[in-house]
Amino acid sequence: MPDENVRALYRNMLTWDAIKGDAVMSSVNVPTLVLQSTTPDADVVRRSLNAGEMGHYPELVKGRNTNAELALLAGHGHFTGLEAPKWTNDAISAWMTRNSLM
Repeated sequence: MPDENVRALYRNMLTWDAIKGDAVMSSVNVPTLVLQSTTPDADVVRRSLNAGEMGHYPELVKGRNTNAELALLAGHGHFTGLEAPKWTNDAISAWMTRNSLM
């Protein structure tokens, strides 16, 4: 993707999050599963979660949706479905079973 498109997309995403994100996230009150394996570091570079660590995004979702559940995977990259497919499928399947979706 051309750099100018990436910059515009990122700017628009941040603007939407700042203006609408909190209200929209607070309006969601259905069973929600958050899969997280990475978080930005101090330099805003994506890195793997450490064991027992939770990034800011799961905390944000959980604070606004009491029906949210977290599945956190340390030591992997951003694409858990490719890097840890069994863990990903097991997490989704268990969540669906607990919420009578399966």
